[in-house]
Amino acid sequence: MLHDEEPVRRPGLRAVLFDACGVLLHRSEVRDWLTGTPMVEHELNAAIWAAIGDSAVTVPSAEEVSGRLADALGVPRRRATAVLDGFLNDWQPDHQLVEAILRLRSRYRIGMVTNAAAGARFCRAYQFARYGLDATFDLVMISDIEGIGKPDPGIYRLAAERLNVTPAECLFVDDKIENVRGALDVGMAAIHHTGTARTIARLGELL
Repeated sequence: MLHDEEPVRRPGLRAVLFDACGVLLHRSEVRDWLTGTPMVEHELNAAIWAAIGDSAVTVPSAEEVSGRLADALGVPRRRATAVLDGFLNDWQPDHQLVEAILRLRSRYRIGMVTNAAAGARFCRAYQFARYGLDATFDLVMISDIEGIGKPDPGIYRLAAERLNVTPAECLFVDDKIENVRGALDVGMAAIHHTGTARTIARLGELL
């Protein structure tokens, strides 16, 4: 059953889980930060992720990552810092959706469940601090750190457990239909995100 078939209101919901990229965060079309580096985009992306490293246990500082990137690219630290900032700022929050989430915080536990590399923990820390999202989420789960990812049923159940609710008490929002189906399969309510206005409207209907 997909979101169009859901009842208008789902009683008993206590938590709302959101995907990150494609739902809460959207990528800019501008790639100004690529200018002045001797690499094409996929090579530079690989260099940046290598500089970030595995942040599953310890999240490096932006200064540490910039230093590693400067060494890897053979460019001055200032240039490496600009490249890293541009890379991180490529993903911008959906401010309308964030505002809607903030209105839910007084009544619901809020979580983020994303399929991403462990290094995404560094990216999320940077983005949360930059956009004032630090206190927005009660839970952030990154697939590589957990060793399990969407649409495996285990990650949905684990997210519910960590929020101290049951899957039936969760509403899950994702832009990938297979991840929506994974949530429905464990008993969660779910919204297939196809646009901000529609998702906000669906949140209002279900909650």
